[in-house]
Amino acid sequence: MAQDHRREQRAQGEDRRARVRRGRRRAGSRPAAPAPVVTAAPAAGGESPLDASTGIIAVAQRVHDEYVAEGQAKSNQILAEAESRAQQIISQAEVRQREELDRLNTERSGLEQKIGELREFENSYRSQLRGYFEGQLRQLNSEQPQADSVPSLGQ
Repeated sequence: MAQDHRREQRAQGEDRRARVRRGRRRAGSRPAAPAPVVTAAPAAGGESPLDASTGIIAVAQRVHDEYVAEGQAKSNQILAEAESRAQQIISQAEVRQREELDRLNTERSGLEQKIGELREFENSYRSQLRGYFEGQLRQLNSEQPQADSVPSLGQ
């Protein structure tokens, strides 16, 4: 009977080790730090090896749960930092965009004003130039050639 109990414990241990190996293969990596080895001291009350292995499994499960919780907390922290940084970058870009648009609008207003001034100058200059040429034409038309000054062809 004692041999049957030992065979059963060995089979259970091998089964557990096989499941752990399969889990590691699925995860694709080994744990970063080895889990602490807990050895169960024989209980004074005559604790059976099955109870001791159950205790070890419970400790291993607790350590596993702690590692998973720690990993999730770190993941949440990294995500929160990334989201915060993204919001900061977006707000900086929006401020820069507003400043640039304001600068461009101011520049456009200045250029439009300068264009208006140049058009006024053009119209004024054309009017003055037209007046000058018309005056020159009138003066030319008003001057009559004098008979003495024109040489005759027959003499």
